[in-house]
Amino acid sequence: VPGDLPQKFAFPVAGTPNRDYTINNYVDVDPRTDSRADFRGGPFQYEGHDAIDVGLPSSMDQDRGVAVLAAAAGTVIAVADGYFDRETTMSDRPGNFVTIDHGSNWTTTYFHFATSSIVVKVGDAVTQGQLLGLVGSSGSSTGAHLHWSRSEEHTSELQSQFRISYAVFCLK
Repeated sequence: VPGDLPQKFAFPVAGTPNRDYTINNYVDVDPRTDSRADFRGGPFQYEGHDAIDVGLPSSMDQDRGVAVLAAAAGTVIAVADGYFDRETTMSDRPGNFVTIDHGSNWTTTYFHFATSSIVVKVGDAVTQGQLLGLVGSSGSSTGAHLHWSRSEEHTSELQSQFRISYAVFCLK
């Protein structure tokens, strides 16, 4: 755990890997233009991607409801909800999201919630593992997934806690 992280992050999606979700993309850690690499130098990201994408197998899984959980304790500092959640193309439409301040300049943002599923509001104190809402496909999204990002000061630390290869999640 990095020295200034108040507590180790827990995985933010409920369920079983490779059954309920898969990690589709990691952060692009290569800062060069027209060059990209995930944390292992691999291809599981895209140019400029700034988060970990946790995808659901299908829209039917979105319909049954897959929980998004607070990765660590903190205070909710931003929420947007009520936007359309069946996006299938990249667009400039707004999405549903929650941002949590964990202290010591650490924040995490959870994007693409299902419409009206967010159960926290600005100012709420949350505990690790607390329900925030349900995975959806709102905003610039090609399918139901959680886009989980961290504060800019901590580019690689978030995914360093989840150094589980794509193959472990997707190739059982």
